[in-house]
Amino acid sequence: SIIYKLLPHTLTLFVLQTLAVTLSIVGIFKVGVTILKNPSLELLFSIIYSWYWGISGLLLFDFHVEVLILPFISWGLFFMLTNKLKMSVILFFLAMLCKEDVGIFIGMLGLYNLVKRNFRYGLLLFTMGFLWSGLIVFKIMPLIRTEGLDTMARYSYLGTKPSEMIKTFFIRPDIVIAEVLFLHKFSYLLKLFLPVGGLIILAPLACLLFLPTLLLNILADYPAQSSATYQYDMLNTIGIFFATFSGIAWFNLKYPEALKRKSFIYFSLILVILINIIFVVNHPLIDRIYNFEFRKSDFQSVQKARSIIPKSAIISTSNNLGSHFIENEKLLLFDPKWIDYD
Repeated sequence: SIIYKLLPHTLTLFVLQTLAVTLSIVGIFKVGVTILKNPSLELLFSIIYSWYWGISGLLLFDFHVEVLILPFISWGLFFMLTNKLKMSVILFFLAMLCKEDVGIFIGMLGLYNLVKRNFRYGLLLFTMGFLWSGLIVFKIMPLIRTEGLDTMARYSYLGTKPSEMIKTFFIRPDIVIAEVLFLHKFSYLLKLFLPVGGLIILAPLACLLFLPTLLLNILADYPAQSSATYQYDMLNTIGIFFATFSGIAWFNLKYPEALKRKSFIYFSLILVILINIIFVVNHPLIDRIYNFEFRKSDFQSVQKARSIIPKSAIISTSNNLGSHFIENEKLLLFDPKWIDYD
């Protein structure tokens, strides 16, 4: 907020957002260095992370303050792995301030530590994470948004309040299955898992980190949330890459000779690279790079509109343009019918 106060412009937000993603790329690289100790693999997966669908929408769509989750958690994981636990707790707490569901991720990270690494540290994260998210979701958010939470409306088929939703999830599997069995949700999982070669299956315990947040996206009756295109997969992205690194480390420990075979390494690398190229080429927002001049003229038109519309005016706009009018007192956002989330 201090930076924006000094430089109050839409571009300031996007520069900060790009900086946050860049810092997280370095953080992911450092996590890879700590777990894998293989420069080639660490570099490869850092590059894959930089164009990964789970975070690419942040850079190609709009601005979301929760982008700060990425550097906080990626570097928090690095400090956790290098036993600088106090620094990791500070970063994880800062991440929890960004969004209500981050505490769930931190709580699951605590569970992972309870089983795998450090019991006392794990208990701290488990307690801190789940208590924080519970307090925010069940107490603070209802007080602030008395008219009802739009996020909760995406799960209204499960009940009218969080307690009912949780109960329905466990006692009515037919309702849950009916919501999950959509082709675009299967496609969503492929978009998340194939770019990393599906290696997360080698580290099932590490997958616990992102299991709840992944379920929240799959269960949401809101196509954008299970499109892997926008801001909804930041936590899943960090968890998936952590699980991928853990899976590779397990494989290397279990089958050390396999990674010494050049033919096996070359085949695996070529396969992963080809998969990622296919996904990048087919990214629904890639035209924003191809048609930069067109986007530039759009931006100039928006800036002209901003100079004409008073700051006190109520703006009704799509999400695409909303971030350009954040200085207005009130924004009414809607999803245009022409957006295809699949």
